Amino acid sequence: MCHLLNACELSLFTQVYAMKNLLKSLRFLLICLLGFLLFPLHAQDTFGSGVNEFMIGFVEVGDAGNPDDSGTTGLYHSAYGGVAYDFRMGTYEISRDMINKANALGNLNITMSHSGSSALDRPAAGITWNEAARFVNWLNTSKGYPVAYKFAT
Repeated sequence: MCHLLNACELSLFTQVYAMKNLLKSLRFLLICLLGFLLFPLHAQDTFGSGVNEFMIGFVEVGDAGNPDDSGTTGLYHSAYGGVAYDFRMGTYEISRDMINKANALGNLNITMSHSGSSALDRPAAGITWNEAARFVNWLNTSKGYPVAYKFAT
């Protein structure tokens, strides 16, 4: 036998259901807050100025003084791989827009391929190693750091 809920029972049922959803939402927000406190977002640096200003996100890569790759044979045997200093690495690809803005400010003459999407928010493609190194040097010097790559004149 089943019976229909009266208005009072329905109201109570609706309130209990709403309370359960509220508790789920609060639990989710608490987990997110703890995540942000324990694992902070990456830092962003601003480059350029005015209409040619853009930001690049970085993460810190620590463990300075880590040893070279270990092992005596096989795939992981190498006298390389150790890094004696901490450094920062970009968190996302460099966009076409960032390259255009750096070109405008630094006269870098970096060219990009036009295959695929040419939307400004898409990753820059078709850039040579030399052009990428010039871009990195421009980023460094625009913040007062020395160049990362030296070119023969």
